[in-house]
Amino acid sequence: MSRLRRVLIVLAVGVLAATLLTAVLGGTAPATPSSGQVSTLLARSTVADAVNLNERLAQGQHLRIHTTGPIDVADYRVELAPGGTTGWHSHPGPSFNVVAEGEVTYYTEGRTCTPHHYPAGTTFVNQSQIVHILRNEGTVPAVVYVTWLVPVGANPIRVDEPAPDNCPF
Repeated sequence: MSRLRRVLIVLAVGVLAATLLTAVLGGTAPATPSSGQVSTLLARSTVADAVNLNERLAQGQHLRIHTTGPIDVADYRVELAPGGTTGWHSHPGPSFNVVAEGEVTYYTEGRTCTPHHYPAGTTFVNQSQIVHILRNEGTVPAVVYVTWLVPVGANPIRVDEPAPDNCPF
């Protein structure tokens, strides 16, 4: 057997072994499942034209929303039972989240696993592509109305993600 052939065989075996070890020991972490969650699509529609809002609101506030083309708007009702969780996930567009009942706790991946508590009557915004989890750490059901702005036809709106290393759940 030629020396070149031996080198190629050793190289091929090494690549195969590295691939198998990565798959077995360090491959992609599995996504975290939701639990105690019911999500109901209320409406979804396409804004056919580009949006270019640049509005002065009351009390000196300023609102800007700009798209370069059509965009989908999707409205959901998300119910979380006590102890329920959405599992870790992300979205292809930003969302506005109105907590209508109960209280939810929002966590994002990052250096710290800091809880953000949102009781009924509060609203929070979630940026696109941010890996996060929503949990009901209370004793009563929680209801959140969510409006997503996503690319036309984006499917899925929810992308399951593995749990980050810095959060214990």
